[in-house]
Amino acid sequence: MGSMPFYQKPSFQTIVLAVVLAGTYVYSLVDGGSLVAILPGIALDLFLLLAISQLCLFFFSQFVVPLRTREQRGKIYQRLLLNARGAHGPAIFVENGRILERRGERPKRGPGLLWVDTASAVVTRSESGASRALGPGVHFTSRDEKVAGTFSLHAQSCSIGPGQEDRVFEKPAEDSAAADSPRFADLQARRLSVTARTRDGNEVVPEIRVVFKLDAAPAQSDVPGSRFGYMREAVERAALGEGVSAGSDAENRYRVAWNQLPSLIAVDLWREYLSKFTLDELFKPIFPALPELLQPQDPAPEIPVSSSAQGEENFAIRFVRRTNDSLVRWLDGRGIGEEAAPEAPFARKPVASSRPAGARNQTALEIVGQMMKERMTQAVVPILDDCGRLVKGHTPSEEFKRLKERGLAVLEVNIDGVRFDPAVEDQIVQHWSTAWLATARNDRRRVEQLELLAVHAGRQRALLEHAAALSEAIHAEDPKSIPSAVRTLLRSTQSDVLMDERLRGRGGNELEALSQILRWAEAGDHE
Repeated sequence: MGSMPFYQKPSFQTIVLAVVLAGTYVYSLVDGGSLVAILPGIALDLFLLLAISQLCLFFFSQFVVPLRTREQRGKIYQRLLLNARGAHGPAIFVENGRILERRGERPKRGPGLLWVDTASAVVTRSESGASRALGPGVHFTSRDEKVAGTFSLHAQSCSIGPGQEDRVFEKPAEDSAAADSPRFADLQARRLSVTARTRDGNEVVPEIRVVFKLDAAPAQSDVPGSRFGYMREAVERAALGEGVSAGSDAENRYRVAWNQLPSLIAVDLWREYLSKFTLDELFKPIFPALPELLQPQDPAPEIPVSSSAQGEENFAIRFVRRTNDSLVRWLDGRGIGEEAAPEAPFARKPVASSRPAGARNQTALEIVGQMMKERMTQAVVPILDDCGRLVKGHTPSEEFKRLKERGLAVLEVNIDGVRFDPAVEDQIVQHWSTAWLATARNDRRRVEQLELLAVHAGRQRALLEHAAALSEAIHAEDPKSIPSAVRTLLRSTQSDVLMDERLRGRGGNELEALSQILRWAEAGDHE
């Protein structure tokens, strides 16, 4: 990287300007008399010049970057003094995780300045090996402190595998130039990075997309902080979690960045779960929906106790603890409660909830996608056997633990663009073509059954609502005889029909008959 030309350096420009102003000032004093007579005036002018220049420098330095404390105001003034002499360090602005700087800024040595926007974080490192994580805001770096890495606090999306338009199974002729082209080699490398095989040996190539971010909750509206979420521990874990690829050849090893880990884990889970199902099961909704598991609870936060109530609460706690210990010893001495001892608080085992009523069956491809997401977002997950069947129990998710240790939180995992060998695709299409009529008939029969159930449920609900309305009318008027009760029921029924537009439009004849019965009952003809 070439150094800055000397005439562009602030120090050179400052010296040239000072020489020009000094020459002009001396020239104006040549005709002012002897040097002894004008010496006090020169000294006073120099003092005022230095004082006013420093005052102006301090004043305008307060508007260079947003400052919050008195210490920061003093430091920005010192940085501008160093900048005037060309002795300052790098001045860097970080926006959305990317460094914005002037040419030749980063190699500078000296006290520097870091301005990090609200969607970024930075990790710095000194020559002694010490590092620190810096969040949004203005930060002043020491002489030997350099930027070691930048992080975006946005939710990030990482896709791995061939694109939707790539023909991954197309094989060029061996003697053609396309077989040795870099584009074909890159396509095959992306294919091999996500390829997996089903239990019956069929190759499946998807495009896997993972959405993730640093594990930090956004600041609330009334709390200062980043609305994208910043936590120093998460940034430090992500920085320390970076490594190199495993391999015996040192020349072929490469750096694995912090934001590459989620996609690599997703590919491993894709291969693990796809191997449990056959090709025919991928698109058949024959598997029950996975149960939801209660996740382990975090430890309860400690409640701060005021100093005035400390003594009283300590006495109360000691009293309750001693009473509880006495009861436990009394129960243990009589052998009571040994089998039903409660578990430790906040260490409760997850319990699978029952399958929700009406949940539809899922295909194997849906099961694979759901298990991939749960393994990366939950502490415990259901267990599938080697044939993809749900078994009793649960298991801890090592992938979720690993992501937590790296300061990452996964939001979404999607499997798109699943592709097969052309011969396999033709076989699947042929099977769908021969089975579409039976599938359509089954769907029609299922829809008719659902319609009958809905009609029956609606009829029962209408009867219950009508009975409730009649009961309210009886209780409101409290008739003293059976004829009066009949008239009350008829009036309530007529009122319900007239107030409901659907009933009034569909029951015109019934409404007329109801009116005639009501008039007959009120005339007393039945008596």
